[in-house]
Amino acid sequence: MAENTNTGITLTKEELSALLKGAAEAAVKPLHDEILEVRRQQPRLVTPEGAGIVTTGLTTPIDYKSIAFKIQDDNRKRFHRYTDGLHKDEFSFMRYFLAMIDRKWSDAPLESAILEESRKRTMTWASGSGGGYWVAVDFLPAEFIELLQANIVCRAAGARFLQATGSPVQIPKKTSGSTAYWINQGEELTPTDITAGQLPLNPHWCIARSNMSQFFAQNNAVAAEQLFREDLATSIALAVDLAILEGAGSSGEPTGLANTGSINTWELGTNGAAFSPPDIYAMDFQLNNDNVGRSGRVWIMHPRTWNAIRQFVTESGTYKYLINPNPTVGAPEQLLGYPVYQSTQVSTTNTKGNGTALANVFLVRMPEVIVAEWGTLELAATDVGGEAWIKNLIEVKATYTMDCGARHEAAVCLCNDSTS
Repeated sequence: MAENTNTGITLTKEELSALLKGAAEAAVKPLHDEILEVRRQQPRLVTPEGAGIVTTGLTTPIDYKSIAFKIQDDNRKRFHRYTDGLHKDEFSFMRYFLAMIDRKWSDAPLESAILEESRKRTMTWASGSGGGYWVAVDFLPAEFIELLQANIVCRAAGARFLQATGSPVQIPKKTSGSTAYWINQGEELTPTDITAGQLPLNPHWCIARSNMSQFFAQNNAVAAEQLFREDLATSIALAVDLAILEGAGSSGEPTGLANTGSINTWELGTNGAAFSPPDIYAMDFQLNNDNVGRSGRVWIMHPRTWNAIRQFVTESGTYKYLINPNPTVGAPEQLLGYPVYQSTQVSTTNTKGNGTALANVFLVRMPEVIVAEWGTLELAATDVGGEAWIKNLIEVKATYTMDCGARHEAAVCLCNDSTS
């Protein structure tokens, strides 16, 4: 087998031989015509019928291939003599073409340097017709640029994910316990009952759907799989994260913490107000007052709100900040010793009275947050039907089934009217 490194075409020996024979015969055709003319003028010349070799009446056969390569070599020598006469410090297309054909760039150092520089300066070409078509394109999949997306915070913050099998899931809980009290001798005992309740969790389906080119999938299967798997998984994760925090509980969406009944709330004003240091302590008190454990508490807020909080100063007009930044690189900031998780998905569009663009601020003991999963992320693909068939695409679908809820509603405190 032989491979043409310019085109990437692979030829068999037979195909290569036929190609060379055709080239040789084309190169020596004028000479062949002259030989035929000599035969007509000199009857003593004898030419056997057959291939490629002409035998004269003398003793020397004529080999077309040898003649063709000799002509080609002579032409190349003349070409070299021509280029050698050119100035070495001036660009020569002839020298450039010869070096490209011979793959011997040492004979064309100037042309080689200019070619390399043109590859580095791809972006200097304004358009293809302006020279861009001459410059090789570098495709760098390893440097793939991801979409900037919101942080996925609930799992990182410590929410409990449980695998569910049946539907619905009912988690029993105690809503009130027995009461202990003192009596005098001989007094009647008053019984108290334990009140039971349940946390019901029902399947909700989150689906993401996307199309990919069949050509892309067939020619770069590994990259296509990684790209679409990560893209769909991230889309699902962001939707689930937002549902846990602020799900409306309608149109197929689970009920999130912000819309759960009986949670603790803290209000800043009739029309909303800026978040201040006393509000931080007030929200913490709400959980303390309901006997919520301190371990596992986290703040979840929009970066806009955190930007205002971290600028609290101990004295007006100074730069003595109340909150010191966390010195650990990559670790969440701290507020009252609790981690602060930021996400641009946290709402900043609430309204109250005349106030608009009001933000949510959560203080939650995250181990109290339950997320039930039915299975894992399911991926399916088809190229039959709909646009996939018409446009030669592969349609990919990701499905995730879940529900969420709080074991104790009192473990959540929400401020939903911050102008910060």
